[in-house]
Amino acid sequence: PVGWTTQTTVGSSTVSIGDQQGQPVFKIDINDNPQGVTLEEWDRNISESGQTRATSWTSNKSGLSGILSDNRIAGYFAKGNTVFGIEYAAGSSPGPYHSTFEMILNSFTIL
Repeated sequence: PVGWTTQTTVGSSTVSIGDQQGQPVFKIDINDNPQGVTLEEWDRNISESGQTRATSWTSNKSGLSGILSDNRIAGYFAKGNTVFGIEYAAGSSPGPYHSTFEMILNSFTIL
């Protein structure tokens, strides 16, 4: 949307997308997966509890298969030894931009 901003930090692998007031709405993380493990294994490895946080599989219109968190506020897609995490940054429940978030997940493409 018009007026939204993006912010990256030098040396960081995260891009934050903010609304007109500068509040973070979405974030995209680029994560290393040096062993090339499956998305489920990768998610389990980074989860503090050792349990998989994202258990629902999805495919988007660009043909990417990924996993979604149970509350549908995070999606993860992989290519090679990289995992791309797309998260709704507004907290632990869907918020006013959830439809936009779903469209981002559905159209996300890795070149």
